[in-house]
Amino acid sequence: MSAKKMCFGKGFVWSVLCLLFINAFATPTHSLPVVEVYMMSLCPDACNFIRAFAPISEVFQGYYQFKPRFIANVVQGGFTSLHGEDEVRGDKLELCVHKKFEDKYIKWLACLCEVPPLFWRLVDTCSLRTGVNASASLDCVANEGTRLLTEDLTSARQSSAVWSPTIFFNGEFLCAWNNPRGVCHMSSVEDIKRRLCVALIGNRPPLCAAYFQ
Repeated sequence: MSAKKMCFGKGFVWSVLCLLFINAFATPTHSLPVVEVYMMSLCPDACNFIRAFAPISEVFQGYYQFKPRFIANVVQGGFTSLHGEDEVRGDKLELCVHKKFEDKYIKWLACLCEVPPLFWRLVDTCSLRTGVNASASLDCVANEGTRLLTEDLTSARQSSAVWSPTIFFNGEFLCAWNNPRGVCHMSSVEDIKRRLCVALIGNRPPLCAAYFQ
């Protein structure tokens, strides 16, 4: 029998006081911290960030949310992007993989980013290596890619992100990564690790202990 069920059957006043007592000492629930990265799928700087961030993401898997966002332009009949039509298709593919295989997304993308110019040639290899179903992902691109990218670009416009990659932490601007003229509030990706540890309340990965000694 749960603690709350024990509060019932002994009168209204007793039930209310019992529930208030239990709720006062209950472990609070907190939403997971969110890392958002606005990027272009074929952007070398975005790939550099993802490869640096991947080990941190692996340690914090299940402790945070990663949201990929994309920077492109909506034009009549479709989209344009800095690195061409292949990049638009790449944006759609990444959104599809994140939707269908979210827990594998960062590993998959870090694999593709090993040689950024070979993005499309590496899709099958990296999908096989990381357990992503390439066929299902490409079907998603064909059937849902345009809708997913259209919805995603609304977020990019609201954030005013134009540099790839631009990082937000819990909805707040953090860094225009590797932009010599941009603003960055972190010295390295290690700062994201510290921010994740601080944002997590109660349940943290063991490595976070170093920040609270």
